[in-house]
Amino acid sequence: MKKIASHIIDSPRRDLEWRLILAKKLSERGVASFLGSAHKVRRSYAKTGGVLVGRLGGTSGRSKFDKMFLEEIARAKGKVFYFHDEGGAFKVNDYERETKLAYPEELFEKKAIHKVYFWGQAQYDLFKDCTWIDKGRILGCPRFDIYAQAYDKPDNKDVMSSYVLINSRFSNVNTVPDDPTALSRRMFEIRCEGGESERRTREEIISSMYKRWAVSAKDFIEFVDMVANTCLSFPDIQFKFRPHPAENEEWYIKNFENLDNLIVEKQGDVHRVMRDASLVIHSECTTGLEAELLGKPHINFVPFPEEEGEGVVGLRSIGMKAATKEDVKQNLIEFFENSHLTDSDNSIIKKYIHNISSLGEATTELAQDISEFFEEIQPHRTKLGLNRDYLYLAAKDVLRDKYHNFNRSRGAIGKFVWPDRHEIIKLWCSLGGRKDQINVKRTSVFIRPEKS
Repeated sequence: MKKIASHIIDSPRRDLEWRLILAKKLSERGVASFLGSAHKVRRSYAKTGGVLVGRLGGTSGRSKFDKMFLEEIARAKGKVFYFHDEGGAFKVNDYERETKLAYPEELFEKKAIHKVYFWGQAQYDLFKDCTWIDKGRILGCPRFDIYAQAYDKPDNKDVMSSYVLINSRFSNVNTVPDDPTALSRRMFEIRCEGGESERRTREEIISSMYKRWAVSAKDFIEFVDMVANTCLSFPDIQFKFRPHPAENEEWYIKNFENLDNLIVEKQGDVHRVMRDASLVIHSECTTGLEAELLGKPHINFVPFPEEEGEGVVGLRSIGMKAATKEDVKQNLIEFFENSHLTDSDNSIIKKYIHNISSLGEATTELAQDISEFFEEIQPHRTKLGLNRDYLYLAAKDVLRDKYHNFNRSRGAIGKFVWPDRHEIIKLWCSLGGRKDQINVKRTSVFIRPEKS
């Protein structure tokens, strides 16, 4: 078996940088990495074998693609080090359902699943009585290792000359073209794959989908109004608007074009934009927690605090709270006068996201576990190959590339669009990697190990 770890990148804008951090740590331990879309990883794995790091291709790990891929990994005597890149920040009253949707517990008994990593104690506790739990380990969110190095906060004198960053989270209402919408048939199928159909009728599932969409739409309307009011109230302040990776930025570009002091921006990882902001505005979003990790003051806009809303674990409690656009305005006035906002409490989140106080360790632990696995196994030859669906999936992958290239030519940035080759190489080198280690193709990256 080759010493190679394959990484499925669901959202390059969100996941590519921290995956490269992990690939760098693996390369230092003599392990190569292949990063790409689900289809490209599956095709590459047929040639190389090795281990898969992260989730399978789909959200639930239960799609036809996922099941076939897991069978192929098992035949190649490969292993999966499973964790879910979107697996921790769920709604409080839906936490168990959403966790079990993301973590396909019925698959974890299989020999091909080597480790199962959890975001926090709360997630681990949902599975603690399962027979496979000895494979489980509380890791945290590896993406947050991006924030291991603290950035200098802007001086007070620079606050007015910097920009205010506004982050949105309304992919349920305003979805990118290349992702299932919240009310689509595919989203219904995903819920059924997660076992919801065993507990609820078809009508109940569909009704809950529309109910959640309605809650998000209600918040979305207030959020858009708040953004417009804020920009118009502070005409001398520059604002940058950052859509969620699964949001369609075209909607914001068209509907905010009358706001002269606002730029809609969706390139690169959010932390690079957040680093240079004086303040962050969000709405019960993980970017609020990321602002705290950077030491940035932030305003948490929750338009209906008396209602359940999104109610994401711990995220309602952080930041300076604002229920109306006038609250946001007053908070901004206070900030610009004092360059400070009241500190918030993130202690609730630690139960759900383990590593917010130990940044840099999650990717190190992953790299160490994978390295130890390769050191312990006996060398063996395996016959690799795909089943009869391979050509169909490969053709579909080619069509997907063409679709993404078409969107990029139009200036649109979908969820699955990758940065160009030079951007990726520059990012790799900024993380301490060497140019001769990296090979970048259109939607994939290969990292050579530093030692054999």
